Amino acid sequence: MLRTHAIDGEFLQRELERKDRELDLIADISALIGRAQPLRSVLDAIAARVADLLSTPCCAILLLTLDERQITIEGASGLTEAYIAMVNRYGMAANDVAGLPSASVCRSGRPMIWEDLLSDPTLAHLHAAQRDQGLHSMIAVPLFGPRGVIGTLNCYHTQPHHFGADDQHVLTTIGNHAAVAIANARLIDQLNASVRRLSEMNEVIQRQHTILRRSDDIHRQLTTLVLEEPGLEAVVATLADLLRCGVSLYDPFLRLLTAAPPPTSADLAAVTLDPRLLAGGALNGSRRAIVHLPDGPYTSAAAAVYPIVARDQTFGYLIVPEAVVQNGEIEQRAVEHAAVVCGRELLHQRLVQEVERRQMGVLLDTLLAGQPSSTAEIQRHAAHLGLHLERNVRLMLIALDCAARDALDRTAQLPALVTTVLHQHCPRALVVPRGAHTLALLVGVAAGEPAALCASLQDAVAQALAGATISIALSSLAERPDDLARAYSEVQETMTVLQHLAVTNYVLRADALGICGLIIRSTAREDLVRVARRRLDPLADYQRRRGVDLVATLECYLRVGCSPQRTATALFIHPNTVKHRLSLIGELTNTDLGDTRMLLEFQLALLVGRLVGP
Repeated sequence: MLRTHAIDGEFLQRELERKDRELDLIADISALIGRAQPLRSVLDAIAARVADLLSTPCCAILLLTLDERQITIEGASGLTEAYIAMVNRYGMAANDVAGLPSASVCRSGRPMIWEDLLSDPTLAHLHAAQRDQGLHSMIAVPLFGPRGVIGTLNCYHTQPHHFGADDQHVLTTIGNHAAVAIANARLIDQLNASVRRLSEMNEVIQRQHTILRRSDDIHRQLTTLVLEEPGLEAVVATLADLLRCGVSLYDPFLRLLTAAPPPTSADLAAVTLDPRLLAGGALNGSRRAIVHLPDGPYTSAAAAVYPIVARDQTFGYLIVPEAVVQNGEIEQRAVEHAAVVCGRELLHQRLVQEVERRQMGVLLDTLLAGQPSSTAEIQRHAAHLGLHLERNVRLMLIALDCAARDALDRTAQLPALVTTVLHQHCPRALVVPRGAHTLALLVGVAAGEPAALCASLQDAVAQALAGATISIALSSLAERPDDLARAYSEVQETMTVLQHLAVTNYVLRADALGICGLIIRSTAREDLVRVARRRLDPLADYQRRRGVDLVATLECYLRVGCSPQRTATALFIHPNTVKHRLSLIGELTNTDLGDTRMLLEFQLALLVGRLVGP
C-alpha cells in the first residue's frame, strides 16, 4: 500500500511539473503576442518549447498561405534543413496542399495521430525522408485563426509511440494560444512590410523631387542660354559646370567645334574622338539613339555620344564621359536638354549661313556668267559680303569619284564637308553645289596654300565618307572680278580632262593641262577625230574580229617607254606576244613603230580618243 501511494505521489508530482511547464509555455506564448518580433523567431521559439514540454525530439509549425492552396514549415525544432526543404517542396507543388499529413488536418479541422508513419501507404512518397530524419510517430493539431484553420502544430517521435488524450489536449491548448501569437506576428510582419514599402516609396518620391528640382534648375539655366543666344561655347561650358566634367562638341564629320574643361582637376576630362570613327561605322544608326563608345584607339576614354538632330538632319555630336551619365537620370536629362539647345544654335547658324550663301551665290552667278556690269559695283557688293575680289582669287571644282557617287547621292554631305575644311584655312571661302560637283571660291589664298587645302580635303573625305576619293580642278589666279568667268571655264575644262582620263583622287591645275587643254579647247576637233580614227579604227576592228586588244597593248607600250619587256610585265604576257602584237599594229596601220613621228601621232590619237570620245 505504501508503495502504491509512493507511485501515485510521483505521478502527481510529474503531472504537476508538467502542468507548470504547460502554464509557463502558455504564459510565454501570451507574452509573445505583445512583442514586435519576426514571425520565424516566434514560431521557432514555440516549437522548441512544445518539444521540451512533450519530451519529443522534433516539433514543427506549418502554415497555410493566404489562398489556402500551399502549406510550408515556418517554424521547427529538431528537424534538419534538408527535411524542411523536402516538406516545403511538397507543400508548394501543384498549387494544392495534398500529399502531406498536415493537409488532412487542415481540411478536417481535427487533431490526427500517426503511431507508425512508415506503415501508412498514403505517405509512401515521404518514407525515405522520414527514415533519414528518424521519424516514426506524429501528432498534428489544427491552428485556428480568425477565419478558420491557418496551419498545424506537429510533434514527432523517433520510435512508434502512442499519443494519449492528455498529449492531444495539451497540444490543442497550446495551439490555440500559438494561433493568436502567429496571427499577431503575421500582422506585425505585414505592418513592417507596409512600413518598408512606404519608406521605399518615400525615398523614390524624394529622389524624384530632387530630380525635378535639379531638372528645373537645368531647364532654367539652359533656357536662359537659348534666350540670350551666347553661342555654343557658353552652352558647352554650362553643361560642363552642371555635370562636373569636361564636355566636347563635334560637327557631323567629327571635327571639334568647341570643348569645355572640367570645373576642377579632380573631375573627368573631356573625351576626344578621332574622325576615323566614322570610317569604322561606330556611329552608324546614331540618328536618334545615344551611342556608348568604349575606351579605344579612336577615343581618349569611354564616352556617351548624344547626336544633335534638327529638321531630320544630324548637326553634330555632344560628347560626355560615360561614367557621368551612368550616375543617374538627372545627368542624362541634362545632356539631352543641352543637345536640344545646341541643335537650336547650330540650326540658327546653318540658316544664317544659308542666307549668306544664297547672297554670295547670286554674286558668284553674275561673275561666272561674265555678265557686263560695273567692276566697282561688283566689288562693293562683294565687300558687303566680306569678299575682297582683288586679292589672290581662284576657283576650285571638286567631284566625288565615280565609285563613291552613290554615297554622295545618299548623304549629300560633300558641300558641307568642303565648307568645314576650307573655312579652317580660308574663313571667307564660298562653297556652292553645281550639279554633281561642288564649286569653291577661294579669296586671299597664297600661292602655295591650294596644295595643302586639297590634301586636307582628300583626307577629310576619306575619313568622313568611308574611304571615298575626290578629284579636284584648280583654276589659275583671277586678278580682276572679270577674270572669274575665264577661271570657271578653266576648272570645267580641267575637270573634263580628269574625268575622261579616268583618274581618281587627283588634283590638277588648269595651267598644267598642257596638250590636253589644247585638245579640249581646239576648234579643229573634227580634224583631230579623223586623225585618231585613221590610226585606231583598224586596231578596234581587229579586236572585234579576233578578240585581241591591240589598242591597250599600244597604249601600254607607249606608257612604259616603248619597251617590249616592260610592256609584257605590265600586261602579264610573254615578250614574244608583245612583239607579235606590235608587228600586227604596224601591218594594220601601215606604219613603222620605230618612227618617232608615228609614235607621236599614235600618242595624240590615244589622247584624243580619251578626251573627245572613241
